[in-house]
Amino acid sequence: MRGIVSILFLLLVGWMIGCTYCYVCHIKDLCYGEQTVATSTASFPAFLARDGNFSASSSKSAIFDRSGAAPEISSNLQNAYKNVANYLKENGNRNLKITGQYNSAETNPGKFKNLGISRAEAIKQAILSYGSGLNASRILTAGSKNEGLKFINEKTAGGLAYQFMAAAAPAPKAAPINATSFGVSDGSFSASGPFAMFAKSGSDAEMNPGLNTALGQIAGYLKSNPGKSLKITGEYTNQEKNYSWFDNLGIARAEDIKKAILANDGSVESARIETAGRLNNQLKFAGDKTNGNLSAVFMAYNAANAANMDGTMQALGKTLKAAPRNFYFDPGSSIIDLDAEMRVYFRDLKKYLNYYPKETINLTGHTDADGDAGANKRLGMSRAKLIQDYMSRNGIKAAQVKTNSKGEESPIASNDTPEGKAKNRRVEISF
Repeated sequence: MRGIVSILFLLLVGWMIGCTYCYVCHIKDLCYGEQTVATSTASFPAFLARDGNFSASSSKSAIFDRSGAAPEISSNLQNAYKNVANYLKENGNRNLKITGQYNSAETNPGKFKNLGISRAEAIKQAILSYGSGLNASRILTAGSKNEGLKFINEKTAGGLAYQFMAAAAPAPKAAPINATSFGVSDGSFSASGPFAMFAKSGSDAEMNPGLNTALGQIAGYLKSNPGKSLKITGEYTNQEKNYSWFDNLGIARAEDIKKAILANDGSVESARIETAGRLNNQLKFAGDKTNGNLSAVFMAYNAANAANMDGTMQALGKTLKAAPRNFYFDPGSSIIDLDAEMRVYFRDLKKYLNYYPKETINLTGHTDADGDAGANKRLGMSRAKLIQDYMSRNGIKAAQVKTNSKGEESPIASNDTPEGKAKNRRVEISF
């Protein structure tokens, strides 16, 4: 009898343990933390970011779709990212570098150079969203190609790597720019005014009334003295980036001053103002502003060279008019990023249109077939207007540039493939 009671007692205890396990682990789901669908993410690595005594971790890493840059972030990973953001805020001498990976079979839907950077940037934005007041420059991003990148059911962890590093020492406060003026003289004539200012890596001159007056006087002098020409030289450093269509930033800055002079008197030929650029790594900055150390000198205008220019420009016109030229955009984008070939094309176009002020060109905006047809028509026009504005800012008169849009109506390739869509997202430049 005692043996039967013992057996029944053990069975009762086992039943109670089983019920408890079933309730806690399967009903309340408290035994294993956040669960992952085994068929999609079970084998992806965990997240870990470590720096000295600090570490932040999660059993789940961020997950991306194939060719995707939008991360799936679990609640545990959100908490880990918050810890990373707080650590960076409390340790101003430490930065974080995030490197994302991709393979060549994936397409890059983002505006960044490759999909790895796009994925790293998405994680950066997530961390910044959890760290109010954290400067974005404290998180660096990079991308690397990895043909062995792991995928499970069209999902990947993106090969994300997190590396803490010493923050760069703050730059010393810039010395003020010398209070010298832009000026030019020729015999009894002289004109001067305060320097224009340029942003670092910029070529759009911030003008001032005194300089505007001086440039108007220069335009008047050139008009009254057809045997004279002017050469303007701008400077730049090798630490600046050249976003213009000119060979260097110094030329681009000189060209902006040339544009302002020509705007004062439309009868002055563009060919009578030359521009040049000069590298000067000692160029002074006040904060992120510089005067570009612009200088100008009057010279004799060579009429024979001007006569030869007619033949040169006629030949250039034949080349430009031989076939329409297309400028391409990324999906949904209106960002202008010139490659070397388009930089030369735009520069030649400016020379030709400046030389023949009655010539005009047409900018026709085109899109792929994604989205609403009416919206695509508007997108095509906005892209054409963007190129028109870009040309105007770089010295081509807006009146010489006509714009229209065909939206998705005139594809030059199939819209059924990413490659075809890329060819259709364009602005066509024609005479």
